[in-house]
Formats: sequence, structure tokens, C-alpha cells
Amino acid sequence: LRVEKRITTTYHHQCNCLCERQMRTVKTMLASHCEKDHRTWDIFLQADIFAYNTSLQASLRMTP
Repeated sequence: LRVEKRITTTYHHQCNCLCERQMRTVKTMLASHCEKDHRTWDIFLQADIFAYNTSLQASLRMTP
């Protein structure tokens, strides 16, 4: 699986850039669904996570 464990410092998100990039992508996906009413983000969360997890990542050439 080529999993690499990284220990990062608390409140220093720059150290964990891969995780931060994934969170930014999910937030962008949610924002595109909730343009008019930001209180409905939880309705779309599960579908957006599924879409992200099943999409082919260009850098990995596989799904995350």
C-alpha cells in the first residue's frame, strides 16, 4: 500500500500538506453544492466523500 506515517506538530498545518490539500478539495466540493445555503453542507458530505474516494488521482494513478 506504500503508506508512510508522518508525525507533525500540532497547529502547524503546513507540515501535513497532503491532508490539508484533501480537506481543501472536499471543502471546495461542498461549497459548490451549498452556494445559497451553507447550512445544508451535511446533506452533501457523504456523497462528496464517496466521489473523492472513488475518483482516480492523477499523481497516484489510483484512488485514494
